[in-house]
Amino acid sequence: MSMQKLITSFGIVAFILIATPIARAQVDEATGTNENSISCLKATVKTREATLKAAVTTHNTAILEAYTERGEGLEEAYDQDDSKNIKSAVKEVWVAFKKDIKDARTVWKNAKKSAWAEFKTDRKECRTEKGVDDSTNAGGEM
Repeated sequence: MSMQKLITSFGIVAFILIATPIARAQVDEATGTNENSISCLKATVKTREATLKAAVTTHNTAILEAYTERGEGLEEAYDQDDSKNIKSAVKEVWVAFKKDIKDARTVWKNAKKSAWAEFKTDRKECRTEKGVDDSTNAGGEM
């Protein structure tokens, strides 16, 4: 195969690969949306919600574990034989508990922030009409 035929063939294949998705998207120039924008947005929302659900499950599990550890720790603290040791053990338990709760909150906040940031990026690819998505309701989360 000659170099010219190879370049021509490559050009045709490249044109087909580039033109097919553009034709498939069929962007409406008046609104800037494509015909698949709502299904794209739906998939993006579904991904965001699954990510948030996993993050809140992780958060809740961490909170439950913190309470379990606190209860067990306090029980052990009150098994001590003198008040000085009890006070020290109780203090350690509460310090650990507060740290665990703070860490769980931090993980949740970071996961939530990341999920929404990813959603905002993905949403732009969908090219939906302004105001169609539900992002204005994001403040209602914990």
